[in-house]
Amino acid sequence: MMVPRKETIGCHLLSIHNIRHQLRLMEDVREAIDSEKVQQFLEDFLRNYYQKEPIPEWVRDAVAFMGYELNL
Repeated sequence: MMVPRKETIGCHLLSIHNIRHQLRLMEDVREAIDSEKVQQFLEDFLRNYYQKEPIPEWVRDAVAFMGYELNL
């Protein structure tokens, strides 16, 4: 693995990867808002993100606070 070594390239690549991931996520969020499909986006995203574990209560609370309902 590159990260634990004294070389910094691994850290740089990991940072670029993480930033790109966040940019894609925000693009998807904006598209869901613009197309009025936030409910579907939330359900698809959370179903994918929490495949092997239950969705935490704080996430469900946040979704409810925004005025959406999870039908998962």
